[in-house]
Amino acid sequence: MALTKPEVASKALVMVGANQISSFDGSEIEKVVSRQIYETIVEDCIGAYYWDFASGSQQLVMVTGTTLVNFDNAFQLPTSPAPMTIESVRVNGVEKKYDIFEDKLFIDANEENEVILDYTFRADESTWHPAFTMWVVLSLAEAYALSITRKEEIAEAFGKKAETQFAKAKARVGKQTSNKAIRLTRLTSQTR
Repeated sequence: MALTKPEVASKALVMVGANQISSFDGSEIEKVVSRQIYETIVEDCIGAYYWDFASGSQQLVMVTGTTLVNFDNAFQLPTSPAPMTIESVRVNGVEKKYDIFEDKLFIDANEENEVILDYTFRADESTWHPAFTMWVVLSLAEAYALSITRKEEIAEAFGKKAETQFAKAKARVGKQTSNKAIRLTRLTSQTR
């Protein structure tokens, strides 16, 4: 079942004894707090691990006319979806050092090279794995318990549950990916 932002927030709100919401607009305490913390908590959860549903890989295009400092060239970062965190940058299959300034990635490569970016992005709630959704709900409940009910012991209990759920989510979502293949081209080319 595809969830919306207010539905995810409502699951957490109900856990702390607050009212459900249908949007983040309005002056009710549940809506005000959700508007302030929802995206921060979701982005923190997504950025905590390399989730398959929030991971992308894209070949980058070189940009000309960019002032360069320590690298050969600049490449345009993706904009839709935009990277939250970068897992790796490979040039012709080999990981390389890079820098990011604004919306460009600077690296020692040129237009003849294949520059691949592996990254994490802000995935829509409709794509979340159920175990991940539960982790976000428990993390939100921890924040709601502090900000709405102002009960620290309840917040701590939700925090502990969230930690346990994070481990479960990693194990369950991790089962959906295969082991990465080891590139042997560098090794086999040396033995010939």
